[in-house]
Amino acid sequence: MYEENENKLDWTNILKKLGIAVGAIVIILLVITGISKCTKTSDKKPNEKVPVDLTTQLDQLESATLSYLTKDNLPVEINASKTIRLKILINKNLISDLKDSNNNRCDINESYSEVTRLENSYAVKLSLTCGTNKDYRIIYVGCFEECNGEICKGTENSVNGICNVAPITPEPNPDDPSNPTTTPTTKPSTTTTTKKPSNSTTKKPTTTTKKPNTTSPKEVWYEYKKCTTVPAYCPVGSPKNGRCERLIPYTAYGTVVNNSTPTTTPVPAKKVEASKTTVYFKKVSEVPSKTDLVVYTYLGYFPKENSSKPHKFTKTTYKYTCSSGTPSSDGKTCYVTTNSGSKPSCADPTYTYHDGVCTKLSYRVEYSDLVPARETCETTWSKSTSLPGWIRTGRTK
Repeated sequence: MYEENENKLDWTNILKKLGIAVGAIVIILLVITGISKCTKTSDKKPNEKVPVDLTTQLDQLESATLSYLTKDNLPVEINASKTIRLKILINKNLISDLKDSNNNRCDINESYSEVTRLENSYAVKLSLTCGTNKDYRIIYVGCFEECNGEICKGTENSVNGICNVAPITPEPNPDDPSNPTTTPTTKPSTTTTTKKPSNSTTKKPTTTTKKPNTTSPKEVWYEYKKCTTVPAYCPVGSPKNGRCERLIPYTAYGTVVNNSTPTTTPVPAKKVEASKTTVYFKKVSEVPSKTDLVVYTYLGYFPKENSSKPHKFTKTTYKYTCSSGTPSSDGKTCYVTTNSGSKPSCADPTYTYHDGVCTKLSYRVEYSDLVPARETCETTWSKSTSLPGWIRTGRTK
């Protein structure tokens, strides 16, 4: 076989360069695809989950509690408490079953109103437990001037709200000029007439018996005092290390991952034309045999064009190429890798995957100051020289 020098090609170098070019294109496409996926993931906004709010349910419990309270069922002693459970209010037809926004039924035993007598009013702690959701509120009630003889809602600083404390009426004091004094009493006189058997005139002696004057002894009244301390408390939350601690729910977001299994599939490479040249042979029998990548096409006998090699042929050269995947060593096969069974999940198993995001309910701590403790005192008068639980002040009347 003879070929023109100018038509000789180095196919090994050409194929190497084409392989490098195809690999570079594949890498660039993979990088662009990864960036697009990251951009779409970052653009997706997570769905916010609204935490449960029990404000409406606490309003209903407050209204039912105010309807239930009377002057006769309030605690009498300072710091004494009375618990009114939700089931009692339901039995009284003052309220129906309560449910939160997630349709969790409020526990009829763990949900309650606790009434505590203070110095000037009554503190009512309204507490609800609905599934895992809990909340409470503190209000102040009493028989205030604006209540028109009933029980109504006031504030922490409202005064004169005690309903069932009657003033002590002292017994009459002999030393008080406004009180009547005891005067001696005299029985009416009695006359006894005795007739003597005598001829003389007999006088009728009159005998009057008077009861001695008696005056009631002076009664001594003693003043007594009793003081109680209202401990420090938290209007919201629970006391911890000298402060009020409250847990605020919020939605935390986690990382989404894809669990997939890579699969490699062989795909036949595509044969495309690489080049086409004209060659001459002295004899037709000198033409090389046809191969997969080289084909000779006889064009005819042309002695005038090339007297030394009058037989003219077209030499067509082909090559194998892969539109995707990695070519084999002979270039005839493309190995394409795909991911199968891809299923998104959360990197942290404590999160829950839904609609493209991983979320879980978490809590953050909020602190506030305790309401400081305070002392309240009351006094009373008694004729007794001692009263259990009371201290005598030393004043008398």
